[in-house]
Amino acid sequence: MSADTKRPRFPGRELARWIGFQLEQLSKLLLRIINRIRAIPIQKRYAYLAITGMLLLVFLVGGVIGMLLLNPFLGAAVFGLITVVWTIFSVLTANNLKLTLAKAKKAGSEHASLVEKVERLARTAGIPIPTVWVAAEDEPNAFVCGRNPKHAALVVHAGGLALWPEQELEGVLAHEIAHIRNRDILVNTIAVSLYEGISWSCRVCLKGILEAVASFGRGAARFGGFMSIFMYFGYLSGWVLFYAFYAVLMLLLQPLALLLRLGASRQQEYLADRTGAELIGSGEPLARALLTSEAREKDSKSLADRLHLESGWQYVWSTHPPTAKRVELLRQLKLSTGVEGV
Repeated sequence: MSADTKRPRFPGRELARWIGFQLEQLSKLLLRIINRIRAIPIQKRYAYLAITGMLLLVFLVGGVIGMLLLNPFLGAAVFGLITVVWTIFSVLTANNLKLTLAKAKKAGSEHASLVEKVERLARTAGIPIPTVWVAAEDEPNAFVCGRNPKHAALVVHAGGLALWPEQELEGVLAHEIAHIRNRDILVNTIAVSLYEGISWSCRVCLKGILEAVASFGRGAARFGGFMSIFMYFGYLSGWVLFYAFYAVLMLLLQPLALLLRLGASRQQEYLADRTGAELIGSGEPLARALLTSEAREKDSKSLADRLHLESGWQYVWSTHPPTAKRVELLRQLKLSTGVEGV
């Protein structure tokens, strides 16, 4: 063999080298993603997982509805697009809508102490100061709305102002400021909008089937002979189809979407409890406020309603976790940080 004879090249080696390099880059990317996810508080991970699950449900509902058109992919695309547009609209208008529904009025000079507390807590949290509103409602409650911290509003019910002492009120306000800081208002608006989109899609689908069933029923009564038999068969088949879609959409997918939304909301409450406690240095004020509100709620309910409240089962369908669990975690947080109650 001559010296200038070249050794044969093996493309398989280069291909294996290239595949190994790509796998290494992919593993590094996955590791970075995992580290990013681990950096997110576990409560927010649950909320994001719920949002992802609801997005998948949107396309699943669209696919189920698209089966009527013999094109599941088209149905998923259409209803997915409608739901996304509705979600964007809801995010942009959520602030004004909630304030209107609550019939809230902007806090005036008579609520100077309330406004001062909110401003101080917002500066401590490092967020823009939200506008403060008061709703003439007897129920002790407070909530925030808006698409981001720059467009946030904090609403306090008059019943809460009358019920909570100063320290408990500060704990409640810190909890609501924490919702703004954690951007829970945006996540919650998206979750509610996705659920409404799924519910709307289910209702439209079932209404369309019912209209088709009714048309077959009218045709069976109007025509005679073979056409009447055909229409009557279509009428019966339509009812079978209606109940099949009702079972899938209304008894399975829509309740599942609701559970995901409520689960995300409860996780947001746990995180806001912790963040709010950190803002004021203790979880005890909010814990006392929660117990005060629950005692007021139990006093206003009948014996049957109180037994239902104490059963705990209703919290599966609630936006908030059980008060006892929240109080327990808040007081554990106080003990673990060594901060004395205020």
